Amino acid sequence: MSSDLATTDEPSGVIQGQRENEKGPRRKKHHNSGEPVERRQDVLEIQAEIESLTRAGSQALAQERCGEALTAFKKAFLASLDVTEQQVQRACAFNLGAAYIASGRPAKGLDFLLRSQPDKGGERQGDLHFNLGLAHEGLGDPPAAIEYYQRALAHYQSQQGHGEADTHMKLAGCRARAGELDQAGRCFRRAGLAYRR
Repeated sequence: MSSDLATTDEPSGVIQGQRENEKGPRRKKHHNSGEPVERRQDVLEIQAEIESLTRAGSQALAQERCGEALTAFKKAFLASLDVTEQQVQRACAFNLGAAYIASGRPAKGLDFLLRSQPDKGGERQGDLHFNLGLAHEGLGDPPAAIEYYQRALAHYQSQQGHGEADTHMKLAGCRARAGELDQAGRCFRRAGLAYRR
């Protein structure tokens, strides 16, 4: 699984922007947005909780404590439903989907990964496609897995991405299981070259 969860990098951009705009005493008055300060404080508290849960889930997943990671990411996803920023909700859905896949529940993971797809392409498209490939591989659908791994690979190569070597390895495994041994061999060679870079 790609170790690149949608960590606090995505939601923090939203949070940082809000904190920079927040000035003055904490009393119930309207700022430029017309939103009461108390409501903005609630949103900031929810976003801080989401960041904390995301960090905890990422740490648990890195230590292969999948149950703990799932609990943290579920709580973060549910909390994200209380904020209006779709980017935060998509990041939480992505993390929860990746955790489900890591826990051996690819169907449920696929559902959340599909919820995490942005309307337009984004910088995390390679990671999304990689994890969609993992889900389809876990569901026993090598052709779909190969398609998503190829999409991930195209994104990683165009972005000088870090996931190129891992994606070549996953592609090689899928191609070998599909009986495409020549293609699998090429993928293994490309993975070796990418790891050396």
